[in-house]
Amino acid sequence: MGGYWEHKDGLYDYVPIDCIRRALYFSSKISYGDLIDLISVRFGIQDIRRLSYKFSTYVYPVDMYDDNDMYVVDSLTMYPNIRNANKKVIGHVIKDQLTDCGRVYRGKEIMKDINQRFKVNISYKQAWRGKHYAEQLLSGSAEEAFVKLPAYCHNHELAKSGTLTHILRDEFDRFKMVFIAIGAAVRSFVNCMRPIIIIDGAHLKDAFKGTMFLAVGMDGNNQILPIAFGVGKNESGDAWTWFLSKLKDGIADHPELAIISDRASSIDLAIRTVYPLAYHGLCC
Repeated sequence: MGGYWEHKDGLYDYVPIDCIRRALYFSSKISYGDLIDLISVRFGIQDIRRLSYKFSTYVYPVDMYDDNDMYVVDSLTMYPNIRNANKKVIGHVIKDQLTDCGRVYRGKEIMKDINQRFKVNISYKQAWRGKHYAEQLLSGSAEEAFVKLPAYCHNHELAKSGTLTHILRDEFDRFKMVFIAIGAAVRSFVNCMRPIIIIDGAHLKDAFKGTMFLAVGMDGNNQILPIAFGVGKNESGDAWTWFLSKLKDGIADHPELAIISDRASSIDLAIRTVYPLAYHGLCC
């Protein structure tokens, strides 16, 4: 009827998955006392002192010991699109599949795997949210990553000679932009490659959105070498000016340098301000 765990996270490792496998629905909205009263009335059993959930599909049964974290099965109705297949349950089920860096685990594949394993259907949105939650379980949340950003930049500078990192904050000491240029890439560009830099921005679609700023070079085989990257709020003139001013610390301005970009007016303004001697070419 229900289960007790010392840690609440254990609920998503056992109860929902077991209920999905049995096509049952579980809920935490019924209290322990109400459950005992319900069983007493329905089955005519008096003086119930403890309930225990024995998982027939697991080797070790789980006993209940804490009233605060009890989850109970309150319906025997089968759900083809069972509501217990939420993002947390799906995330715990698929998190091991995301440890393989060489595999792109797509939403449709998640839907297919959940259907084959538990015989239930989930929507593409459920699959996407489950994957996002699984990534948080493995790598932490975006909020945690922002907190670690200063230490990340500091360790980069210590471990990689010549690496440039800068974090821009606003008047309230909140994050505004970050710039990172790996020392080995900067040296390779300055000493071994044609003096041509290609810059552009890419819009981010995570929780905090924003824009990624990129500066790359091309070798003799037309292979791309990432030189510097950064993250900011948008592609404004001030943002590009700040990004290129930090890039200038590693790659100086000179007449033989060429910078290729699209026709964005913000990039044109930044190049004329930071790299007045460089040639500005348009890619489209």
